[in-house]
Amino acid sequence: MFFFCRMNLHSRDRKQLITTPVGNPVAIAYDWVHLNLYWADGGLHSGDARIEVLMLPARWRRTLLNESVVKSPTVMAVDPRPDQG
Repeated sequence: MFFFCRMNLHSRDRKQLITTPVGNPVAIAYDWVHLNLYWADGGLHSGDARIEVLMLPARWRRTLLNESVVKSPTVMAVDPRPDQG
């Protein structure tokens, strides 16, 4: 299991961003305009694949797409421009 943490580059201080584990992250993307962290979770078991988002700084975590839409995610890219969706 994986957890996402934030760390200061000038110290060893770490802050855990989410308290529930991430199964098998296979891709990650950061939207620096809207401060959202996206990842593709390949799942630990068949049928567990999904795309999730962590909205910073509030640390709200949501599943955007589940295994009924995403079968085997491998890469991810985010375009934060508002006219691009």
